[in-house]
Parts: sequence; C-alpha cells; structure tokens
Amino acid sequence: MSARADFLKALSVVGLVVATAAAGAAPATVSLKSGDWLAPRPAVPPFRLIDDGGHPFTRTQLTGRWSLLFFGYTHCSSLCPATLATLAGFERREAGRGRSGPRVVFVSADPARDSPTEVKAFVRQFSPDFVGLTADDPATIDAFARSLDTAVIVHREQAGNYAVDHTGAIFVVDPRGSLAAVLTGKLTAATLQQDFDRIQAARP
Repeated sequence: MSARADFLKALSVVGLVVATAAAGAAPATVSLKSGDWLAPRPAVPPFRLIDDGGHPFTRTQLTGRWSLLFFGYTHCSSLCPATLATLAGFERREAGRGRSGPRVVFVSADPARDSPTEVKAFVRQFSPDFVGLTADDPATIDAFARSLDTAVIVHREQAGNYAVDHTGAIFVVDPRGSLAAVLTGKLTAATLQQDFDRIQAARP
C-alpha cells in the first residue's frame, strides 16, 4: 500500500471516531485486535450504487444482516486481492462453525473501468457469495466514500493504465445499517474472526 493509501486508511478511522465523539459517544468498551469499535454506532448515510448483477444497491440492502464493506478496484495489484483472500478465509472459518457469517461487499473505487460484469468476475474469484458494487460515474463513488469519512484518489498519469488510492479499512455494518467498527490493522482470517465475535456480541 502507498503512503497516501495509509493516510486514507487512517483518515477513515479518525473521521468516524471524531464524529461519534461529537455525538456524545462514550469511550469504546470493546477492545479489538485490528481496529476501532464505534459507540454510538453512526448510521451509514443513504446511497445508490449498482450491484454486480446490474441492479440498484442502496442502504436498504445493508440491513437485515451483518456486512463487511471494503473499497478496492479490479486492477489493484496487491492490497485488494490480499484483503479479499483474507475475507474469503474468514468466510470459510465461519462456515466451519456452522455460521453463515457477515456478507462481504466490495465497492469499486474505479467505476470508469469496473463495470458490473468486471466487478462480478473479480469478486467471484474469491467467493461465490461476495457482492460487488460499482457506479455509473466516479462522483457517485467519491460521494459515498466521503460519507464514510474517507476518499478515493485516481491517478491519471498514464491513460488507460492508472492506479487508485483508497482506504484499506474494512467497515463493519450491523443489521440495522449502522457502522459498528472500522478495522484497519493487519488482518488475518483468525484475528478477523476474533474481532467480529467481539463486535457481534457487543450491545450497540
């Protein structure tokens, strides 16, 4: 990950922690190995993206079950595949415990190149149950990222072959559509499982 991507990852946590503190949050009482627990839990703002089947995906689709939200793009060389592989490992661990586990939602930070079809092909390499999201234009993705106190930065130095800086954080969304935690540490399937157990058991 680049230094700028490290900054974006830190920005996600700082912005959300400050926001919850401004809302009168008490100090977090859940200790996580790989991130920060949020209290009170801020609601994910309304948004409208496109899922990997070409259908609208809104905040409503984030309710009813736990979700792990991760920004990335299909041309990403290392961070995105590594993170999705870790999330797939976590999914397998949950299945081994007889649990369906949270849904993994991959949000493309590069909608100019990432069509629903391309996003679908990318995430399905890791799990048939992963959901891929994109948008009709970069401004929509940028607005969604900013609503979560992070950002995406597209580098256009080389036409058609460029990099995108994005947060490496995983946003944990509870079944009510609120952010329960932001995970930013070096994740493994085991630590992710331990942290998710703590998050899931904690009262909002």
